[in-house]
Amino acid sequence: MKKVTQEQIQFIDNYLKNSGVEYIDVRLEMLDHVASAVEIKMEEDQQNFYDTFKAYMWVHKKELIASGMQYRWSIDKKLLKLVFKNLFNLYVLGSFAMLIAFIYYSSIKDISWLYAIVMASPLVYLIIAAIQYRKFKYSFLQRFGLYGSITSSLSYQFIIHSIEGNPVNFYVVLIVLWLHLSVVFSANQSIKNYQKQVLIG
Repeated sequence: MKKVTQEQIQFIDNYLKNSGVEYIDVRLEMLDHVASAVEIKMEEDQQNFYDTFKAYMWVHKKELIASGMQYRWSIDKKLLKLVFKNLFNLYVLGSFAMLIAFIYYSSIKDISWLYAIVMASPLVYLIIAAIQYRKFKYSFLQRFGLYGSITSSLSYQFIIHSIEGNPVNFYVVLIVLWLHLSVVFSANQSIKNYQKQVLIG
């Protein structure tokens, strides 16, 4: 089967970017789909890349651009799987264990600071997004911030009951923090992976 070259892949990427697909992660997902489809058509029609690509986009461009939300959902599913996988990553577990040890051995009896961390942790996602967005645009960072805000809001009732003296709810708060650590680690990991794909492309 005929294969598209790196130069041709860059051509497709530039075309998608100029067509309004601004998010890098969405564009890379589309790029893989378009490149595979063009390769098949090149083999079937025995045409060169540019004629095949032009014919393909003439038929599929509007549909492809409109399907951006579908690609975002595909990205989200991959990243959510990564978040749950990274709950057991050594760096995440190590950071969480250090937090547990600090709480256990701390002479500070008032641990309201822990609840403040849970409520404020979505700011970490927003800061990461703001820093990265200046140079690279990733659609998933916005939704990671949303997920963090939702989990923090849901954990608010547990926080209130923990302050009132229910230890079970305190452990729920710790689990939320564990999840947040995994989200931050996964976001950073995903950014690095996408940047590598961009550099390779």
